[in-house]
Amino acid sequence: MKKTLIYLIIFSTFFSCNKSKVEPLFDQTANERASAIVEKYKTQLVDSQFGWKGAYYPNGAQDGGYSFYLKFDKNGNLTMYSDVAGLESDKAFETTYQIKSLQKPTLIFDTYSYLHELVNPDYNGGTGAFADLELTIGEVTTDKIKLKGNLNNTELTLTKLSSTEYANVTKGDLGKIFTNTVNYTTGSNFINLIFPNGVNSDIFIDLNTKIFTIIYLENNNISTKTSAFLTTTTGIQLTTPITLFCTTVSELFWDDATKSYYFESGGKKVNLTESKKPALPFLYGLGYFFSDIVLDPEIPSQSAAYKTLYDEIKARTITLSTTAPTRVLG
Repeated sequence: MKKTLIYLIIFSTFFSCNKSKVEPLFDQTANERASAIVEKYKTQLVDSQFGWKGAYYPNGAQDGGYSFYLKFDKNGNLTMYSDVAGLESDKAFETTYQIKSLQKPTLIFDTYSYLHELVNPDYNGGTGAFADLELTIGEVTTDKIKLKGNLNNTELTLTKLSSTEYANVTKGDLGKIFTNTVNYTTGSNFINLIFPNGVNSDIFIDLNTKIFTIIYLENNNISTKTSAFLTTTTGIQLTTPITLFCTTVSELFWDDATKSYYFESGGKKVNLTESKKPALPFLYGLGYFFSDIVLDPEIPSQSAAYKTLYDEIKARTITLSTTAPTRVLG
């Protein structure tokens, strides 16, 4: 018992005598370091003279994208433009933001804005867009900041805006592009793309799902290539470039003179074209371009070829049915 007491006294005496020799690893406390990092990121956001362009992809980038043009100030105020606003994309939304340390530095959109529409349960048929209002700041460079949503893994990449892009946003070009795209995609004509090898394809630009699709025939089978996209002040930007028949589509530009879209591939300008009928033969368009059709098999002037084709279309229509009632020609 006496020996144990002596050892305890020696042990405690040693550490009490050497206490002053323990030096901290950092000059600041953990709270001070966290505050400094938060302030550093806030300064970077505020110091971009013309703000930032945001490419925002909800649900871990599994769905379509949305563009945001953001101008931060040091008092926590934020001016926002976004194609989420649809035909109102030319109007600025004044809101607020915060940067906090929530285990990691986090950008928080803390008051209502265009962005909140994507987390609204009534949006997208009652499910919302699986989006995020709180995003962790990840990879950071002078001109680019990458963030990821804390709940739904939304991907947001902020890129510094140039003076030209900023001017285009503030004068309403984002809204004009959205309006032009609506008119272009909802008209009576079909949109086609003819590849250098002569393959003619159908183009779908869906502003509801924000999905760009190329449909074409390959060995008499329907093939598709898709990419999520967002609208910008100059046109449409694809999330993932599509390469097909030695042609790459990554960004579409609006031509106001021709009221149509074009893109550049291999240093060449490629125009999308319009037609009164789809590129795919009518037979293959069933279920893709047409939800119902009316054909009268009793017209006396019908040729034998027509009657053969009618039977083939009728058979194909029935095979499209997976559940009752069976689809039929009427």
